[in-house]
Amino acid sequence: MDKIILNQYQSYYDISEKKGAVVDFLVGKINYISKTSANLEIYEEFSHLYEEKSNILQKKLQRIISNRINFTIIPTYLCNMNCEYCYEGDLKRIKKIMDIDYAEAIVKLLKEILKDERNKDIEFNILGGEPIMQRNMKFYDYLFKNIQNLSVSYKLNFITNGLEIKKYIKNLKKYGITTCQITLDGSVETHNKRRIPIDTTINSFERVCESIDCLLENNIYTYVRVNIDEQNINDLPELSEVVISKKWNNFKNFHIYLYPISFSGHNPNKIYLEECEILNKVLSIFKSMPQKNRLFGLDFHGISFIDALRGNETPPLKFVFCDACRNQYVFDALGYIYSCWWGAGRDEFKIGEKFGNEYVLDDNRINKWRNRNITTISNCIKCKFKYICGGGCSYKAILRKGDLFKGNCYSFDKIIESYLRYLNDYQ
Repeated sequence: MDKIILNQYQSYYDISEKKGAVVDFLVGKINYISKTSANLEIYEEFSHLYEEKSNILQKKLQRIISNRINFTIIPTYLCNMNCEYCYEGDLKRIKKIMDIDYAEAIVKLLKEILKDERNKDIEFNILGGEPIMQRNMKFYDYLFKNIQNLSVSYKLNFITNGLEIKKYIKNLKKYGITTCQITLDGSVETHNKRRIPIDTTINSFERVCESIDCLLENNIYTYVRVNIDEQNINDLPELSEVVISKKWNNFKNFHIYLYPISFSGHNPNKIYLEECEILNKVLSIFKSMPQKNRLFGLDFHGISFIDALRGNETPPLKFVFCDACRNQYVFDALGYIYSCWWGAGRDEFKIGEKFGNEYVLDDNRINKWRNRNITTISNCIKCKFKYICGGGCSYKAILRKGDLFKGNCYSFDKIIESYLRYLNDYQ
């Protein structure tokens, strides 16, 4: 009988009858084990050496100060579609939109933030509602003209349903668009059933395909997101054929990925499959597809860590889960600033407010959010997955547990084991 000793930052995965794997989540390493007997004895031992290594890594991560400023702007909650799982829910009823006065206040705040140090990385994310509509163009014209007058470089990402991209591509290029995220949810029938335009004469699937063509032709990095759940998993083979037939996968600035749906603003009581269950169904379908058709990235927790190790790359390590606990400011048309765009419209996420022609930040609330990390969340402190998790989504921690300083945990072991088994059998 074989004996394997694991420390507090390692997990063993039984990936086949003849093969096992030990993944080290602190050092960042996979050791494959050839099994010499049917049974293994797994022992877990606390290692002070690994705890010392963890403390050193943690101090390094704490010293890293993000130079990136993330301004996420929601110019309107209005939308030209009615998607069945839209996370905004009742917010879509709000008719107010951002005007030039908002643009002036945003630029003024950016100047204040840049006053002491101008060599920061600036990133703008524009979303909605639907951000690419005629009613928002005047606001963008003024906003980005004035930002460009600051002579600072920035990245600009639009998150859009894609209905109006062709119509406004010249505007987007003038604003300096860097990347665009657009959603395609399966076959023509499935996509059009899930993502429904207000104008029922529009074929949503065809319009999105035209928009992807337009973005790629204009050399704009295009992320195509497939919001995956039980309804559209079986569409993956057909959707992969669409990508190949349109030759999108030949573009270096194209990436299509699967994102598991876990929440619906329209129906917050709806129960979705666990992430690991969705992944198992996805991988089962992958097994039936030709290798060249398995072109979807997998935005499931822990997958990017394993992919980095397999590619001999430095795995991404997290001290916090996302920009909500760093330098992120989310502006909406009601005049509030939030820490997180999922939390827009909720008081506990507010970190600032517009008064007159300027924004006033609430330093106490900002400090509270900036203090959420793997050292201040009690169930993260001794968790082996903390450096690839960062404490989990703060929005879901508040939604599910009512406490910002509770971790939102994921089934890392189940997800990673399923993925390693798939890689062993089909890669």
